[in-house]
Amino acid sequence: MNLGKSLLIGANASIEKPRIVQPLKSEKVISGQPVLFVCMVEGNPSPQVQWTISGISVFSSPQFGEVIAMPRGSVLRIANALPTLNGSAVVCIAENALGHAEATARLFVYQNEEMAPPGFPRFLNVFSVIVAKKNDKVELECRTQGDPSPLIRWFKDSTPIDHTNTRFLVTPAEIWRRSHTRRTGK
Repeated sequence: MNLGKSLLIGANASIEKPRIVQPLKSEKVISGQPVLFVCMVEGNPSPQVQWTISGISVFSSPQFGEVIAMPRGSVLRIANALPTLNGSAVVCIAENALGHAEATARLFVYQNEEMAPPGFPRFLNVFSVIVAKKNDKVELECRTQGDPSPLIRWFKDSTPIDHTNTRFLVTPAEIWRRSHTRRTGK
């Protein structure tokens, strides 16, 4: 029996303490813009994920944004990054019966675009609401500028797009295509 990492139960099931499977990334943003932190976790039973900003527990609220549970993790979405959050430690804590794991990142908030360093990523286009009928194809283009070239991450309903899902296609030109909608029309 090894309670340090996992415990074998029966022939095929094991319980495992939580672990962070993808490093939490520090983020830089201009004041007033949204920012997302993605925490991917594993463990059995599935870990519960909590967030803190500068030691204060974060729950979904207009003040802090929203916490979105997803399979194998959680997303913290801050709708309006304020300069008062500049330099804050953002911590993802995953817990289950065997223990906990945590990852820390920093949030850096620039007062305005002029305060951002040269080459800071910028969006060159503005998204608008797109209404699609069932089975319609949808295409979104994200044009950015920055040095080095910005890494584009796509989210739907604040959840990262699963690039292995054949319904979605992200092209090298950073165009996101959805081949068809679900029965719910989403």
